[in-house]
Amino acid sequence: MPDYAFKARNKAGTVETGSISAESERAALTVLKERGLYVSSISRRRVNVKRAFDSLKLVGSRISSRDLAIWANQFHAMYSAGVPVAYIITTLAQQTENKGFRAVQQEILTDVRQGKQVGKSMEKHPTYFPELMVNMFQVGEEAGVMEDSLDQIVAFYNQEHEMKQKMKTAMYYPIVIVIMSLAVIWLLMTQMVPAFVQAYTELGSDLPLPTQVLIQVSNFLISYGFLVLIGIIIFAILIIIWKRTARGSMFFDWLGYKIPVIGELKKLNSLARFCRIFATLQSRGIDIITSLTLIQRSLSSPVMTRAIESARDNVIRGRTMAQAFRDDKYYPPLIVNMLMVGEESGSVDVMMEKAASLYEIDVKNMSERLDKLLEPVINLGLAVIVGGILLAVIVPMFSMYNLVGF
Repeated sequence: MPDYAFKARNKAGTVETGSISAESERAALTVLKERGLYVSSISRRRVNVKRAFDSLKLVGSRISSRDLAIWANQFHAMYSAGVPVAYIITTLAQQTENKGFRAVQQEILTDVRQGKQVGKSMEKHPTYFPELMVNMFQVGEEAGVMEDSLDQIVAFYNQEHEMKQKMKTAMYYPIVIVIMSLAVIWLLMTQMVPAFVQAYTELGSDLPLPTQVLIQVSNFLISYGFLVLIGIIIFAILIIIWKRTARGSMFFDWLGYKIPVIGELKKLNSLARFCRIFATLQSRGIDIITSLTLIQRSLSSPVMTRAIESARDNVIRGRTMAQAFRDDKYYPPLIVNMLMVGEESGSVDVMMEKAASLYEIDVKNMSERLDKLLEPVINLGLAVIVGGILLAVIVPMFSMYNLVGF
């Protein structure tokens, strides 16, 4: 998401400056207004190439969904056992391997010992603690239902980690197979083909067109293969940098939904996350507008978050949630109807919980089908390419046999 630099006054009249990440300037203003700030100026920051390169470094930065789920589970287990919060954070910090995350927990520990709430301290570290988790902590502390909030946090992030693992598992196999296929093709073109070319040249036989094309490609890879590899790496880095801009992120997200089968899996996963987060927030009594705002910031899909922003604006204008989502093509009738029933019966959290469970089952089933579908398709493609190379090499051998008198 793009960054916006702002200058504002808080309720005490003090001038505050800083930056905020948001989908749009309008979204940034909404967030700042919710923080009780009166914005006097705001402008979008230009993409900083050095910062974009630095953002590619993953070691020592934000933690994974797995680590976050483990941290929440351990916090919940010790809190339920009656261990004081300061001791919980001390213990978790000591066993954390990520140096950045350990330092953040030590800062939180300092704040807690000074009498601050855990949620308020976590709010200062959005890189490590998602806003949804921070909000759940704050609700639990302020309402005196911390254990219930921790139950919700643990259930949500365990499910979140499980869903991410299913998506990764569905994509790992084809990625590994494609990489191995490219490596095999590279070796064939740069090692095997030149050996046969030398034999054909010595015999002086006429080569068929496919073999001539194959030889030209082989010669090109041998002569310029290193430059091609460097070009691919540079192109990949530029794509990653562009993807981190608002326009690039939106384009790749839109493109992801258009890929057959994979796009449908991506959409089901986003819908499952939407329903799960909405159900979690509604079960804690958080109002609709705040819930939609938190969901918008929690989802990683710009296409979906834009739709949520539009729906939230419609709800603010007085429309029901079902009406707000009905006109958006990315949100299917199931969600619209579930929202309608939930609003009429006062059980939006229950309806969203059921919808989340349905979509999570769909994600699991489609992930399994995707593995079964991609395996023969990739193997067939690899067989065609490698088989074509081998045929282009072997066919001239029959001419060689004729030349030597076989």
